[in-house]
Amino acid sequence: MGSCYRARTAANANVMRSSHVACHAAAIAWMLGRRVTFDPAKEAFVGDDEANAMRTRALRSPRHI
Repeated sequence: MGSCYRARTAANANVMRSSHVACHAAAIAWMLGRRVTFDPAKEAFVGDDEANAMRTRALRSPRHI
């Protein structure tokens, strides 16, 4: 069997997370068919309730945040 240790990833976790969030923001803009303004510090769309609603899925009862 192989070693239980894995090699380091090509990119660090913070870079990958930021890239992932940017891709999702672009996908939401594409689905809406318009430009959006995204605040990376807050990880939210600026003044756009419709786009922000698409950031998460609705939870089924009895689940809540």
